Amino acid sequence: MATQTGLGTTISFGGTGGCVRSVTLPEFSQESIDVSCLDSTGFMEKIKAGLADAGEVSAVCLWEDNYDPPTIGSDVSVTITLPDGAVFAGSGFVSGLSYGSAEVGSVIEVTITVTFDGAVGPTFTAGTP
Repeated sequence: MATQTGLGTTISFGGTGGCVRSVTLPEFSQESIDVSCLDSTGFMEKIKAGLADAGEVSAVCLWEDNYDPPTIGSDVSVTITLPDGAVFAGSGFVSGLSYGSAEVGSVIEVTITVTFDGAVGPTFTAGTP
């Protein structure tokens, strides 16, 4: 079994470019609904809610010359390709944009967060080992 590092991972969505320093992959979640009755014993009884939440992705990028980040609220297509060729892809909107801080002795990093909207995907396609 081969274990991957993040080196070689790419992400594309509106306005990103230059050096991507890190990518936070999505966390999918499924809410539950309590269906316990007064005669239930031991544990709460639950069923899954109707829809799953596809979560969000974020990327930390270096601020480079002529950098043009996407605008907050803009619709984007997201494609994350991992080193083994696995791909997360879907549509969403820019839900967060942090311009970081300017400090002596460090580079300026921009953090862009995209929330999946569920209109297209997100899908996961496995890579090859």
